[in-house]
Amino acid sequence: MIPEPYYIRDSRNGSIRLRQNHDSGRQFITIQGEICNGPWDKRKKLPKDGGQASRLINIVTRLKKFERILLAKGVSNPPLSLVWAEQFKSVDEEAPQSNKVMDWCAWKASLSGIHYKRGFLNIIAHLEDWGRPNALLVDINETWIKKYCEYLSNKRGLRTSSITKSIAYLRNVLDSAVRNNQPIGNIPDRLTRSTVGGKPSEIRQPLDFSEVMAIHDLTKLPRHLVVVRDCFLLMCFTGVRVSDLLDNSWNISRDRIVNRQHKTQGIHVITLNEYSKQIISRYSTVGLNGIYKLELPAFTGQYLNRALKKLAIMARIKKPVHNHIARHTFARILADMGVNENLRGAELGHNSRKSVTAGYGIIDAEFQVKLVGKKWAKAISQWKGDYEKWYEAVNS
Repeated sequence: MIPEPYYIRDSRNGSIRLRQNHDSGRQFITIQGEICNGPWDKRKKLPKDGGQASRLINIVTRLKKFERILLAKGVSNPPLSLVWAEQFKSVDEEAPQSNKVMDWCAWKASLSGIHYKRGFLNIIAHLEDWGRPNALLVDINETWIKKYCEYLSNKRGLRTSSITKSIAYLRNVLDSAVRNNQPIGNIPDRLTRSTVGGKPSEIRQPLDFSEVMAIHDLTKLPRHLVVVRDCFLLMCFTGVRVSDLLDNSWNISRDRIVNRQHKTQGIHVITLNEYSKQIISRYSTVGLNGIYKLELPAFTGQYLNRALKKLAIMARIKKPVHNHIARHTFARILADMGVNENLRGAELGHNSRKSVTAGYGIIDAEFQVKLVGKKWAKAISQWKGDYEKWYEAVNS
């Protein structure tokens, strides 16, 4: 299903509709005959998605800019719908006059939020490293794009999804150039679709219990790596996604975490073990009601991934170590401990609704926490540093 855009122009009456996501469901703001400086963002909440919120703010900023242009042309009190129509007809006065790809990428980056800015700046870095810093818009053709994708795949090592994003940013630059009457080459078919070549995704290799404990036993780490290590271990011992870890609203009690997952919005009950309890106690405060309040630093997922590579080298782990591998590791450890598939699904927060039968026989949370808690206690007590002996002991 094609997602509905966050802002559309209603051709029936010339109004603008801004889509918003609320707790009460999808809502629309219809703006018609209103001046651009109307405080719509004060009356309604911004979307929960930060990227979409940034887009809405950018579009209104651009509308205000064109309102000033229309005012300078003698149009008094232009309504927002008129400004919206003019935005696709007017030439951007601050657009670059040169025909270099890098100049247009730098200009697009200056108009964008932090997330989109990085994409245009990446193209600049790619072109410089590729040895074509003076690439011109008129030189872009099918052959140029093919060589660019081969460079991203072979030398940069990017995967298909990352190459597709880079091509999308390049397509955005060319669209802006066309809109501003800048001469460009024949836009190749490769820029009108998102099928580009890249490295195939590697098979995820979850860590075993001995490798997790190797990271756990790392000592004499700088403070920032200690925090990264604890974040990774908490994901390995609870199975939470990095999005839930970095923006948590957990209800943490003595033996469990009750979490609403960002991805599925489902309730997730996780059994705590001795290791996860120790980590939580280091980064949380306890309220009067006995509920823990976890307070982790505001890391980004990319920062954690970079730091985890350093920890993997220190622990002499040859497998790729990154944020999401922790969730796979958690599932593997549960399987090694002899936890059956239904309990593993409950601990991971999976909620299959493929059939009516899936709604019957749902595992009780008290039973889940009690049984998995016993499995964890046995697994931790049996760890003597040898993975094979540990595996035999916990499955005996």
